[in-house]
Amino acid sequence: MTAKARMFDRESRLLRPDELPASAGGAIAKALERHGLDDDPVGRGVAAIETASTAIKSGLGRLFGKPKTTLSWAIVTPTWLWIALDPGDDPHAFPMRLAGMEVLDHAQTVAARLATDHGLSLTSFRPGEPTRTNYFLGMGEGAAADTFAAALRAAVAAAGPG
Repeated sequence: MTAKARMFDRESRLLRPDELPASAGGAIAKALERHGLDDDPVGRGVAAIETASTAIKSGLGRLFGKPKTTLSWAIVTPTWLWIALDPGDDPHAFPMRLAGMEVLDHAQTVAARLATDHGLSLTSFRPGEPTRTNYFLGMGEGAAADTFAAALRAAVAAAGPG
């Protein structure tokens, strides 16, 4: 049997929603306007995490170029989980509804059989989407990820069924 691949090195840290960098805040503001949502992730945020995900190069790829790092932020409000991504050139953000959200640890998913990683598999509605969508929120291992996951699960339970 072949060893499972690990595709990213991830480091996460907890932060207060008001510590969100301007690039992420701007992307969330655009998403708020685009979807016509009345939410305030900075003012109503109950938990937030920042993750730096660096692609692990393999084979000949290790010889050429610098590994790419993507920054991501997740902020929990009483109604929404806001995810902002900055791959280095065009920050963007989107919300996922907490009510009825399914939250699984990566280890509980089929994907865990294929790749070693740490984070949460999230299934819920996004604004304007007729069906539930899935998103993988990669996080580094450790206390920051565990604390954020517990806060997200508590907010999902408080939001109730979809």
